[in-house]
Amino acid sequence: MPLCDSPSLFSSRHMKCRFITLLVLCCTVFGAQIGIMAEERWGQTIKSDVIHSTSVVGGYFLEPLDWDRNRWAAAGGIAGVTVLAMAADTPVRSWVRSRRGEGNAPVFQYGRWVGEGEHILLIAGGLYGFGLFADYQKMRSTGRMLMEAMATAGITSTLIKVIIGRSRPYTGEGAGMFRPFSLKISRRSLPSGHSTVGWLTAGVLADQTESTLLDIFWYTTASIVSLSRIYHDKHWFSDTMLGGIIGYTAARYVTNRSSDSPLAFGVGRLRLGRGSVTCLRVELGL
Repeated sequence: MPLCDSPSLFSSRHMKCRFITLLVLCCTVFGAQIGIMAEERWGQTIKSDVIHSTSVVGGYFLEPLDWDRNRWAAAGGIAGVTVLAMAADTPVRSWVRSRRGEGNAPVFQYGRWVGEGEHILLIAGGLYGFGLFADYQKMRSTGRMLMEAMATAGITSTLIKVIIGRSRPYTGEGAGMFRPFSLKISRRSLPSGHSTVGWLTAGVLADQTESTLLDIFWYTTASIVSLSRIYHDKHWFSDTMLGGIIGYTAARYVTNRSSDSPLAFGVGRLRLGRGSVTCLRVELGL
């Protein structure tokens, strides 16, 4: 028997049927309106984030044009420290290889996995997508900043790899073998891409979580990533050091230019909240 079948137009059963029908219709229309509004909001948010990220990534590569002597001196200092660290490449490799064993293998496998760029991009995309869907601004911003850092540091690291063309440890050619502008994987040792990814990830997540215990976890993980590259004989010590500096610098750059996340080293900016003062960390829009 039909649900709304009734001999009387004004029977209680018929009225209940009309009420349910009207309620379903209203919910359908209301849900459709919400969906349209959500799609419009998501579209505007994505557009805004794309513009912001384009500005951040573009600014990262154009910024050296405005560097003063101090900034160039700092860049030169990093290059100098990397060269000095090369003296430790062979001894560190020998020391790490002498301690290879089944007991520590899982730890360094974990480090290798964390340093894979595609894994971090998937995590970043998940954070961004869930934050967008749930309207959770901080999660969305974290995903966006991870992708920005991946773009800036990834391009930088890859360009340096190709230009320098350093041989990897497993080739047996020694720490001093360089073949500039080589496209072979075996000639792309300096800097370590995994270390770059590990340290940029740690830098962004540490900035966003603002927990001492979590900071220790993030940076310990980044250190394991760097050590894993020496352990697996893919990189020299100086490769991992430079890769870590590139990754961490990229993380600091993108977080300092986010308009809706805590800004580390934001000199001269005001903290929003109790006791607004000029300080190093700024919280905006959270």
